[in-house]
Amino acid sequence: SKRWRHLLSGIEQADSVVLDFHKMLMTPVINSGLLFRRRLDSYRAFAVEADYLFARAATSHELDEFNLARRTFECTKRMLSAKIFSILAVHGVQTLEANVDRLHATTQHLVRMLDERADFELAIRPQTNIVCYRYCAGPPKQLSRLNARIRDQLTCQGHYYIVQTTLRGQTWLRSTVANPLTGTQELQGLLESIADWGQRCLSEPDFAGESAS
Repeated sequence: SKRWRHLLSGIEQADSVVLDFHKMLMTPVINSGLLFRRRLDSYRAFAVEADYLFARAATSHELDEFNLARRTFECTKRMLSAKIFSILAVHGVQTLEANVDRLHATTQHLVRMLDERADFELAIRPQTNIVCYRYCAGPPKQLSRLNARIRDQLTCQGHYYIVQTTLRGQTWLRSTVANPLTGTQELQGLLESIADWGQRCLSEPDFAGESAS
């Protein structure tokens, strides 16, 4: 993305970079690439010696770069790069750039929606498409347990799927905006469902007792 490339300023100094194509580049999971500045570093990091597989000595592995078995944990791998090649061949880089820009815009829209609600708070302002937040209309000491309960109920219902994480010793909800079809309606429905489950949980005896005290 030309618009957001500044967020990766300094990446050109890295010796290696992991790129998860399934996160923002429209590729079915799981599909990750490991890029090295120096091609031989891939052998130094993951070199495999197996006499029953390789006729030549391990010191000659740099001569057969096509043989991924010499530098992967699995002896046999599926050709995951075919997914990426197909997307680039059919849709081109411009489509991937448009998708990255759209996911950024959708994420910022979610952030604005959270900012406008007093019953939610952000853990940190996101740089990209992952948002950590929580429902905060409950007893402060019970917010971690409350949000964990909300997440369990929400995912069991089946309409939305989010995960939870721990930041600074507290439980937060975590949403990754990766579907280009996600829009305002879905985001609004998610927040309303979280708030609804939050109120339901707070009406339960254990939470109600905490609120009264």
